[in-house]
Amino acid sequence: MTRERLWRCDRCGWLNPQDGRACVSCERNKPREKKTPPAPSFRPWRCVVLAIDAGECSGWSVHALGKFGGSGEFPIYTDDGVREVLRVVGTAKSLAAQLRVPWIVIHEATWGGHMGLATPASVGYWTFAIRNAQLPIARIGSVYPARWRARMLPKGMHAAKRDVVRASEVEVARAMIKRDVGPDEAPAILIGKWSTQAGEAGLLLPKNERVTI
Repeated sequence: MTRERLWRCDRCGWLNPQDGRACVSCERNKPREKKTPPAPSFRPWRCVVLAIDAGECSGWSVHALGKFGGSGEFPIYTDDGVREVLRVVGTAKSLAAQLRVPWIVIHEATWGGHMGLATPASVGYWTFAIRNAQLPIARIGSVYPARWRARMLPKGMHAAKRDVVRASEVEVARAMIKRDVGPDEAPAILIGKWSTQAGEAGLLLPKNERVTI
């Protein structure tokens, strides 16, 4: 009878016949490595950014070469709303062609759970229009609210209650473009501004066009 050699797990100390690194249980339950977000650019990316806050009332904004180009909000579940989605996407595409720069889309991500079941149906309206405009899927990105709020809103505001955050978003966006904005338009403006220098936005651009102005 051959005596089986036991190894001691480096993590929990449990004896196991596998090897000296870690037991099966520790390998299965080890914490996921956190990915370090890419560093922001010092100057705006040379591109057109269409930022979207999708919802029953959708907000949007367009930034070209780091400068504000327009924004708005509208109820999407109407015939006029569908036409407005197509118009906004077409405007971003045309502006990029006019400036001879690439264009990207960044929308606010939601905690969708399994297979994104909590994703608003309105995202589908935007996705159809964007894909119909022949924008490659590699040029479409998303950002979680806490990520862009931490950079665009006052310190600590990204973790505040929803009503407080909404009021802050409107205030900051109004000061940025010097006019009144709606509660769904404001986050789209701030997402767009954040995207103009965000490292995540740069990764959406073609490698040979990842340049700043």
